[in-house]
Amino acid sequence: MIKHLIILLTAIISFPQCFAAEKASDILDRTAKKFSSAPSISAYYTISSANGTSSGEMLFAGQKFHIKSPELLTWYDGTTQWSYLPSENEVNISEPTAEELQSVNPFTIISTFKRGYTAKVVKTDKSVKVITLTAQSKKAEIQSATLTINALTMLPSRIDLKMLSGQKATITITRLSIGKQVNINAFRFPAKKYPGVETVDLR
Repeated sequence: MIKHLIILLTAIISFPQCFAAEKASDILDRTAKKFSSAPSISAYYTISSANGTSSGEMLFAGQKFHIKSPELLTWYDGTTQWSYLPSENEVNISEPTAEELQSVNPFTIISTFKRGYTAKVVKTDKSVKVITLTAQSKKAEIQSATLTINALTMLPSRIDLKMLSGQKATITITRLSIGKQVNINAFRFPAKKYPGVETVDLR
């Protein structure tokens, strides 16, 4: 009888905690909504991998983005992507798939995680929420991602990636802020600023 009472009491105590537990999908939905509803988001980041460390900045507006780093500049207006290599003075134009976009801009995994990834809560408290995303396909370019999300802003502060090749990379967001609405041209290659550039159209 005492044993049954202990089990019942444990269940009663545990029930509110289970009921209040956040689902990984709910947390990611809230973060994705932050990205999609903001007029624009600016982020400064550092990428660390076995190949070294590189820093850059990003500008987002919904699905559109502009990424700037010393090695590569990328613009995406929601349909067309321009990738400019300063060292080659060459710009590649393409219409990337969702998976190809993830390899260029890992932040897109936040809004597309329901397609092909299993999400799991690793940690959640008043300051931070940590979610792991595991690819359901062994052929996915990003095999797993661990997102560290600021619990107050619901915006990511770090992304740890494991690629299909086995390579690992860590993206640390050093500064992130929500800004005003941005003209669509900010997400398109400004050809006039790059006279003489060689264009490779892959569409």
